[in-house]
Amino acid sequence: DLFRKGSENKPRIKSVDDLVGFENLKPKDAAELEQLISAEAAFREELTEAEGDTEYFVHPDNKFWSILVAGNTTRVKWGKIGEDAVLSEKTHADEAAAEKFKAKMIHEKTVKGKYVKQ
Repeated sequence: DLFRKGSENKPRIKSVDDLVGFENLKPKDAAELEQLISAEAAFREELTEAEGDTEYFVHPDNKFWSILVAGNTTRVKWGKIGEDAVLSEKTHADEAAAEKFKAKMIHEKTVKGKYVKQ
């Protein structure tokens, strides 16, 4: 499983133009890095396109939590309402595993954590 975590507003590399010294890399390394950046951009685009399917929850203590499934990936955001969210993205074995993770997390947040669906 691949796992990413950080601030929702964390700067992300979107192209090789964002990299200082890219032009000094060996051609093989430059091509590999370009491929990695392109794959990451496609991954982010898939999640952005699925944003409308996000499920949102709030807590009485002025906190929020949300979850989204896009293919075999889950994106979870949480934090205090009005502040930057913390973002966690996890790639699961397949879409069924991602949906199972989502169901488990929603159960934990609503039954044990006092979050209410919006």
